[in-house]
Amino acid sequence: MWYGEDAGANYKLAGGWKHLRTIADSNEVLRADGLKGNPARHWAAVKRYLRQAGRVVLYNIAQPVWFFLLDITRPVRSALGLRTTALRRSRGKV
Repeated sequence: MWYGEDAGANYKLAGGWKHLRTIADSNEVLRADGLKGNPARHWAAVKRYLRQAGRVVLYNIAQPVWFFLLDITRPVRSALGLRTTALRRSRGKV
């Protein structure tokens, strides 16, 4: 259940993003010879936090820098005819 009212209610009941868990976070796993410890459980949290850090870097750092550079170079690109509209016109797609 990832979307909808029930998903939102589960999210609130869990206490937010930091408290959500999956089967990969379990302390033990069932193997053919019984319950065994799950040494990989810590990697689930590491991967989760790295994924979130990647989103933060992309949306809060990389994209603003990229659009700042686009804004700075816009006059030069316009003068050289390297804007999207100029390229479409030259290819006859407008």
